[in-house]
Amino acid sequence: MATPIPAKAVLEFTPRPRTLPVIVRLRSHLPTLAYMQRRLAEGLTKREIIRCLKRFVAREIYAHLCGGLRASEPLANTA
Repeated sequence: MATPIPAKAVLEFTPRPRTLPVIVRLRSHLPTLAYMQRRLAEGLTKREIIRCLKRFVAREIYAHLCGGLRASEPLANTA
């Protein structure tokens, strides 16, 4: 019988897979960079912007996994 993974161990490893796509996009994806600049101008912190981007990426991935390969709303138009 396998031993269960402690909750603390799960929490230590979950943030990186959600953060990595956002960091890659911030380095090279022009719509993401424009989104970041716009949100900075609105007064959000970089941490808050990354949190919003993580949710956006999660919605994109979920749509692809569910078979809804419909193109999502362009990043530059999201609020």
